[in-house]
Amino acid sequence: MVVKPIISYKLEGYFARLNYNFNDKYYISGSVRRDGSSVFTNNKWGTFYSVGASWRIDQEGFMDNVSFIDNLKLRGSYGEVGNDNLLNNAGTARNFFISQGLYGILPNAGTPGIFWSATGNADLRWENSTNWDVALEFGLFNNRLSGSFEFYKRISSDLLYNVPIPASEGQIEAPNNIGDMYNQGFEIGLNARIVNSTNFSWDLGLQASTLKNEITSIPDPFVTGSKRWDVGRSRFDFFLYDFAGVDPSNGDALYYMYEEDDDGNVGIPVLDENGAHMVTNDWQDAGKGYIDSNTVPDVIGSINNSFTYKNFNLNILLTYQIGGQVIDYGYADMMHEGDYGASLHPDIMNAWKAPGDITNVPRLQNGDQNLSQRLSSRWLTDADFLALRNVNLAYNLNKRVTEKIGVNNFRLFVSGENLFMWSKRTGLDPQYNLAGTAAGNDYAPNRIISFGVNVSF
Repeated sequence: MVVKPIISYKLEGYFARLNYNFNDKYYISGSVRRDGSSVFTNNKWGTFYSVGASWRIDQEGFMDNVSFIDNLKLRGSYGEVGNDNLLNNAGTARNFFISQGLYGILPNAGTPGIFWSATGNADLRWENSTNWDVALEFGLFNNRLSGSFEFYKRISSDLLYNVPIPASEGQIEAPNNIGDMYNQGFEIGLNARIVNSTNFSWDLGLQASTLKNEITSIPDPFVTGSKRWDVGRSRFDFFLYDFAGVDPSNGDALYYMYEEDDDGNVGIPVLDENGAHMVTNDWQDAGKGYIDSNTVPDVIGSINNSFTYKNFNLNILLTYQIGGQVIDYGYADMMHEGDYGASLHPDIMNAWKAPGDITNVPRLQNGDQNLSQRLSSRWLTDADFLALRNVNLAYNLNKRVTEKIGVNNFRLFVSGENLFMWSKRTGLDPQYNLAGTAAGNDYAPNRIISFGVNVSF
């Protein structure tokens, strides 16, 4: 007998939209939708609204004598979006039955046995994201310079999340609507024609954005991996064992000590009688703390250059990030305490060897877990990077030649993708995810070199 998994998901929705334009100066739009999802039991339906407006300032009479402005528009919008998507316990696929308790069948000494595989929660409801933004778009000097400045804020409420629970309950996590948070920031886009001559032109495009994240409501704080969710904190703040260096006398790894106070506040530094932060060589005694580090970059964006010289075109795309940190688990796995038969990073040559050695690499001692705690600030690495994402060089045959060979256009090109990545540590790709927890064995984008011909008849 072949047993096939049942995957049944239905989404029913109703949608209405209204657009209004007055004199090609003032625009307004609004919409409402009501969605019902099969993943919920007691709260299947959600209603979501949106409204947007824009003002073409350049079309006003008082702008008639402002010759250097070609386009000037102010716009803003407010909208709500629902989410019914939650991954399974393993985080590998979508769970279509999050509101139901699930059971599975496994062999038990040759006899089928039933086991409880998922908790479910019949009271789950739609996660709601409220988005609003305001932006100014412009074009100046015959559009030689154009761009936009935008502020955005996204408020997420009733977040769907698999919350950790005590294993004594029979599962390690359960789905719930756990709280609220917001993301906000600025986005800037600039496009300029730097050079515009008969045979040569140079166009430059710059993109930059910022992000701030904060949790504003949560029933109970909880730890998930290298983070701890709590009100007033970012979900991207690291909550780790704080590495304090290496004891020169014996090569022990040292950790700063933290404790919980009487009010339930965690990550309080333990101080000695002189006010100095105390350390220990046992990470279990040290406790975790917020270490004033998170994964969110200060700025992330791209730089695009486009050059044209006669029949040649050259396009170069760079992406970059400034600020933020990641836990480099790939590096951590190669800087272990000396497991037999496991590969080591060349930095292991700096390990402590004799009393008096000053180093940040503890001694090698197989099996001593205190020497190489994975959830430690020791592995935090700056996430700054500069990547050469794409280069494309092309040559277009002129019209006289294409007419002779009987085609409309003939273009030769060579292009390269993912050509270069500069980061703090060779082999580290900070672009992996915003959570800043690259496993170290993740798939890296291939470097691709392409040659080709485009012909149109």
